[in-house]
Amino acid sequence: MTQRNVRRMATLVCGAAFQISIVACGTIPDLEPYAQSTAALHSAVSSSHDLLYKELSTLHRFYPDDSEFATFPDRFSTAWQPRIQVMEAMVTYSDSLAAIAQAAKDGQKNAASLAESLQTFVGAAGGPIGLAASPVGAKIFTALSAAVIEIQAAGKLEEAISAADPVIQELSELIIKDYADLESLLAPDKLESSLEAAIKQRYIKEFGADPAYRKELIKLQKNALVAIHEAQVKVPFNHSDLKQAEERLTQLNEWLTATNQWYEKQAGDLKQMQARFASQRLVLAKAKKGIQEWSTIHRELAANMKKGKQRPNYRLLYNTAKEIRTILDEGNKP
Repeated sequence: MTQRNVRRMATLVCGAAFQISIVACGTIPDLEPYAQSTAALHSAVSSSHDLLYKELSTLHRFYPDDSEFATFPDRFSTAWQPRIQVMEAMVTYSDSLAAIAQAAKDGQKNAASLAESLQTFVGAAGGPIGLAASPVGAKIFTALSAAVIEIQAAGKLEEAISAADPVIQELSELIIKDYADLESLLAPDKLESSLEAAIKQRYIKEFGADPAYRKELIKLQKNALVAIHEAQVKVPFNHSDLKQAEERLTQLNEWLTATNQWYEKQAGDLKQMQARFASQRLVLAKAKKGIQEWSTIHRELAANMKKGKQRPNYRLLYNTAKEIRTILDEGNKP
């Protein structure tokens, strides 16, 4: 089912969700740091996609069109985009929640409806991950319907957030599980050999590199070393044979050294791309961790408000976004 249809389904479920007045009872937390941390997570994850896709595209034009790796950059981007869209939905919901909390804190009537924000989140996040076709999709839509009724009946912000939370928790769990196919796409065993071949192909076409020639030189170099040893131990000793073998080795070494101009750079590029993929796998793990932290903060919101606490701990979510940025910065170092 398309994302538009998922949004339509969410809208039908929440069709009766009109504007509600949230009473500013109890302690209303400042949720702006929650929204800012969510936006930072989205920005970092989105940047990781842009960086790797750019590097993959530099290899794409050197690889045979009929190879598996030739389609990899686009397959990678296609797999990443829905996750970025989901995080955009998380940012929108968090921004709405922060606005609702501020409105209630300021004592304004008819604050932006939490039910409407929740349905928008389910519609925006559900489409990219195939919510309607998921085995738990019906469960989430049922929970959404129940949440709308509870939110409409709620007179306090903490009650409204508590009503919305089961949907947030169910959907967050599904979002995290949805990362499995992306992790599979970036698995080392599926990438290493094709990545190495792609980089070698690039150097053949762009720099005139000749791996077969270098391989043959290494073979001849080993033979020359054997010839030197044999000349040294030959009885009777023949100085001319030794000199000839040593001159042959010197010539081979010069030719082999000349190939280092492209070989060492090629090896460095391969190492860099392998490190980039390793970083991307780490970014995936951090992204899932961030989504889990995001949903945990949401669960704690109402409980903290009831206990009179000003705000939940946003530090873990913020730090996760910061860690992803650090990974990207390390990868950009020369």
